[in-house]
Amino acid sequence: MITYRCAMCGEEMESPRCLIDKYERCPSCRRRNLVRPKSYWEARERKEARARARQIKRMLKQQEMQRRAVEARKSKASKFSVTCADGQGNGHGRDSIVARCKAGLEISLRPEPENSDDICAVGVCVPAKRLFGGMKLRRIGYVPRRLTETVFDLLQQGYGYEARIRSIDTLKSPPTVSVKVDWQ
Repeated sequence: MITYRCAMCGEEMESPRCLIDKYERCPSCRRRNLVRPKSYWEARERKEARARARQIKRMLKQQEMQRRAVEARKSKASKFSVTCADGQGNGHGRDSIVARCKAGLEISLRPEPENSDDICAVGVCVPAKRLFGGMKLRRIGYVPRRLTETVFDLLQQGYGYEARIRSIDTLKSPPTVSVKVDWQ
């Protein structure tokens, strides 16, 4: 006699050795089962467990690679310079706003998918006082084109950030603002 297990309900049954590799009905669930020794099913379970472990290991490795890729993208987009081209000579343009900025000022990054030149454009904005009180964010420039897609994706994925002005070079024309972004 050999012991075998029903594939449907898992009940263990005994059968004569002459029925190995033949079909026999399970008394509880009435399912036809191929009679195989218990050792066959145990070996099959071990094989499936190893396959599951390999799949989990692959999934964890893939998640780690994705995490590293995001970290690399974050570090790549952590420092850049913004050229502040004005185009307005009325004293309310970017040059006058940049002249009032100081190193350490907190800035914000605003995705601009409606931009006609680049759908991944990200504007660099600083707070500016309004005429009758309050604050308004004024764009002083854009993230460099080589980083726009990276920064745009990070913002769209919901990553938080803290961005500050590192330095301002007003000797150049147009002025240049160096920005440091700490991604969270």
